[in-house]
Amino acid sequence: MYGSVQWTLDPNNQWLKAETVDRMIVRVWCALCTKHFERIHSYRNFSDAFAVGIRGSALKKDNVSKHSKTWAHIHAEQLERGGLPTSHLYQQTPIGTYVMMGKIQLQPTSLCKKCNESMTNNKN
Repeated sequence: MYGSVQWTLDPNNQWLKAETVDRMIVRVWCALCTKHFERIHSYRNFSDAFAVGIRGSALKKDNVSKHSKTWAHIHAEQLERGGLPTSHLYQQTPIGTYVMMGKIQLQPTSLCKKCNESMTNNKN
C-alpha cells in the first residue's frame, strides 16, 4: 500500500517519508515541512503533525493528500526551490491581502519619514 501512495502523492520520492517496523508503516512525515519548520510554523492553521509525523489512525492516504495541499507544505516546496515571492508574505494577514488586492494603499508614516531623514543626515 505504501508504494502506491508514495507513487501517486510523491512520485519523485522527495517529501513523503515513512518509518516501518516489521514491514508495517508506523509513522509518515513530510521531509520538506520538517526541514523548513522554522520558516512555516507561524502560518495560519499550521499543524506540526506532518513535521513530526503522523501515527496510528491518522495514517490515511486522505490525510497525506490534504497535507500536500496546505499552505505550509506549498510554501515549504517553494522554499526548497529557492524562496517565496515577496507578494506571498502580504497574503498572511488580512491587511496584507487588502494591500495585494489594491483596496488599501500603504502610505509612509511620520516615523518612517523621520527614519529616512535620519538616515540621509547620517550619510553626510
